[in-house]
Amino acid sequence: MLSPTEDDLLTIEDHRIELEKEIASLKNQLKHSQEKNEKHVDTNANLSVQLRKFQKEVDGLRAENYKLRAERWNDIKHILKENQDLSIEVEDVTTLFQQLTSTNQNLWERYDEMDSKVMELEGKCHILRKENKEVNRENKALEDLNASVIQENSMLQNKIKQLKDRNRRPIVVDNDGFPTDSRLMELDYYYGNISREEAQNILSQGSEGSFLIRNCKMTVKDYTVSVKSGKHVRHFLIRTQGSRLFISTNVFENWDALLTYYTKKPLQQSGSRLVRLGQPYTLKLSIVI
Repeated sequence: MLSPTEDDLLTIEDHRIELEKEIASLKNQLKHSQEKNEKHVDTNANLSVQLRKFQKEVDGLRAENYKLRAERWNDIKHILKENQDLSIEVEDVTTLFQQLTSTNQNLWERYDEMDSKVMELEGKCHILRKENKEVNRENKALEDLNASVIQENSMLQNKIKQLKDRNRRPIVVDNDGFPTDSRLMELDYYYGNISREEAQNILSQGSEGSFLIRNCKMTVKDYTVSVKSGKHVRHFLIRTQGSRLFISTNVFENWDALLTYYTKKPLQQSGSRLVRLGQPYTLKLSIVI
């Protein structure tokens, strides 16, 4: 085997040096690459952090967007509902306006009709005023006549109130000042407002069955028939209702019917004695005015 020459050794040394330079260069490149890689790693980590941050912000924005879209959609639905309600209200208002317009037209027609009637009534009122003046004149004449009649009637009532019965006592009169029963005024045995004792004194002079009629002291517009029976005088209440007369349960239409009936039928049985009407007891006294 041949030994290397000096040239060969130089060549190898040069080659070694070159290789060492290349290795040094490669080491430098490797170091530079490592430094760059380290920087890239840090940058990637930062980018990852930022990316996650951005992703979180995007997610938050997306959620906020969804929320806003939901709220806006609710607002839109609410607005649509309000618009629908407003449309219904507008339709109702339109219908009401049409009704009011029609009613207003009818009112104007009624107004014209009433205006015509008012003019017609004013014409009638003018006629009635004239007639009313005439009626007032007639009423005035009637009032004057009525005043005259009232004055005369008052004078007549005063005279009637001065009438005396047979015992010279005032005769009972009604609210108008006239005798309570004009038929009784015609009877000679009607004694008016005498008392029970006075009736007994008068009839004590009479015969059996003598009787008289007087006003009842207990009730207004009722009467009493006082009848002599033996040594006593019996008194029987006669009630009135309108023009009818009542003794107990018997009813009579007038005085003539009552007196005629009890001249035939007894008023009462007192022991063995029958109390019946005989002859009326009269006093021939004049009526003083």
